[in-house]
Amino acid sequence: MVVGSGRAIPWIVISRITGIALFILIVILLNGLFIPAQSPVADIIIFLNQNVRLVVIFSLVFLAAEVVGELPTPFRFLAPPINAAGSVLLVTFFLRMLSLVDTITGTEIFGKITVYSSFILPLVFVGVLIGGITAIYAGEAERRSGDGEDQIG
Repeated sequence: MVVGSGRAIPWIVISRITGIALFILIVILLNGLFIPAQSPVADIIIFLNQNVRLVVIFSLVFLAAEVVGELPTPFRFLAPPINAAGSVLLVTFFLRMLSLVDTITGTEIFGKITVYSSFILPLVFVGVLIGGITAIYAGEAERRSGDGEDQIG
């Protein structure tokens, strides 16, 4: 996300909501397909059904962070914690996806990673928070110095 890039907020909202709606539509369509109960495809569809709320929630959290990131500077500092919360939800989804891969393949390759999720998730939150705040400060410093202009040639 480019903080304060000047894009119109309504287009951001329309774009993200359209993506969320398409995801939900795809999940609904997949539920309508006849899939044998004991197949990897059925496991994937069940996984999507169990995690559709999580996907919608982290998508909305990232949307909120992007909208807040477009606001003037004092409010812009709310974007990094919102992004950090969304990142934790996204990583949670990926950890669940790795568990699904273990289930489908019948292995325990990724099982050890999920054991460390209580350490991974706070690190993700802090890392995204620090990165977001640093990006805002760097953008503000660049804007003040006038180096943010494109120089060709």
